[in-house]
Amino acid sequence: MKLVVSPPSWLIVVTGNVAFLVNPTAPIAENLTRDMQEGARALGLQLHVLHASTERDFDTVFATLSGVNVGALVIGADPFFNSQSERLAHLASRHAVPAIYS
Repeated sequence: MKLVVSPPSWLIVVTGNVAFLVNPTAPIAENLTRDMQEGARALGLQLHVLHASTERDFDTVFATLSGVNVGALVIGADPFFNSQSERLAHLASRHAVPAIYS
C-alpha cells in the first residue's frame, strides 16, 4: 500500500514505513499517537513512534530513523517542535527524510 499526497504543486509517495515524532510530555501526546497509529493501520503503513522532549533527543531520533528506513517523518503538533522547526528541517534534510508537521 502507498500513501499519495498531491496538492497542485507537489507529490509525495510513501510506502511501508512512516515515523511519527511526538513530545511525550505534551498533554495531547497519547491522543496524537493513537490517531496516527489508527491512520497508518488503515493505510497499511507501519508506524514507528519516536519521542523527543529536549533538543538533545533529536540526534537520537534521526539516528533511529536511519536504522528503520522510513519513507517519511510526521512531526506531531507541539509548541516545542514549532520552536525547533529550523533545526528539525536541517536534520531532516541532512538525513534525506521527507518531513511534515501534523
